Amino acid sequence: MLPFVDLMIGAPFLQAPVHLEHSQFGYLGKTVYDKYRFSLGPRVGVHIPIAGPFLIHIAARYDIFGFFTVGGEAGVGVFLRP
Repeated sequence: MLPFVDLMIGAPFLQAPVHLEHSQFGYLGKTVYDKYRFSLGPRVGVHIPIAGPFLIHIAARYDIFGFFTVGGEAGVGVFLRP
């Protein structure tokens, strides 16, 4: 296992579709609200080697700026050596 700590910088966006309906008039239409924001915060995690250069990535993060305050992530990756 390879533990790590780093600083994560991202540019997430949030999209919320809204459908409008009225009791007398029925369906009035829909609109979409978009919000873009940069995120910045520390991330702590571990890379778990599977076989050869392949690994499993598990991490937790805390966003100082952005939509999410605390989050987690997991994935599969490839460790590339120079």
